[in-house]
Amino acid sequence: MSILFASGFDNTGGAGIIRDSLVSDFLNTHSYYLATCFAIQNSSQGYGNFKVSPAVIKQSLKSIFAESEILFCKIGMVGAKSTSNILAKALNGVKIVMDTPLKTSSGFILQTKSDILPLLKNSFLITPNKEEFDQLGGLDFFLSLKTNFLIKSFKKGEDLLYKFENNKFTTRSFNLSPLKITARGTGCALASAITCFLHAGFDLENSIEKAKALIHKGIKDSKRRNNLCNFLSF
Repeated sequence: MSILFASGFDNTGGAGIIRDSLVSDFLNTHSYYLATCFAIQNSSQGYGNFKVSPAVIKQSLKSIFAESEILFCKIGMVGAKSTSNILAKALNGVKIVMDTPLKTSSGFILQTKSDILPLLKNSFLITPNKEEFDQLGGLDFFLSLKTNFLIKSFKKGEDLLYKFENNKFTTRSFNLSPLKITARGTGCALASAITCFLHAGFDLENSIEKAKALIHKGIKDSKRRNNLCNFLSF
């Protein structure tokens, strides 16, 4: 039984499927990877977002499912609604952790709400940051999905979990001291780590707690402040 990571290829290596693989390897998790699109950018500018053809997505999933049972899937950038529809259908019954990158730090648009809506409706946990949370529709929209969602950086140093259980929501805050360091790919890494801990058998709240502690230490210890480059040096 394995994890599937489905996300875009970021040619800077700061986020996306490359970051997923680093987290999975560090946490010694057996995983498969699906590149859903290619985000062409550098540290200051985005140049384009190119989707992978539906035929390639379908064949990749077929090859993975032929070899292993997938219990959890972390999804990042998908880049197109057609890709979301394929993934939503193929991953029926799989617990999806859905990160929601909408644009790069330089402001380049990666995907829209329409692109990812089929997956938002089928996710076990959604992990928007506060800006993405507001852009996707805010509290009313997320409550209507009737699933778990974690608002990253809801307040400074605080992530806020809305947990959906027994047909009702409860909330819990996760707090760690704010760091005066900016590092790319941390939201991606957090969702990946949560998925790995869920796969290891931890419950949702413990998985979030352990993942936040891991990424917090990674940022704090990073030598190249903009890229979380020594993530594997814990």
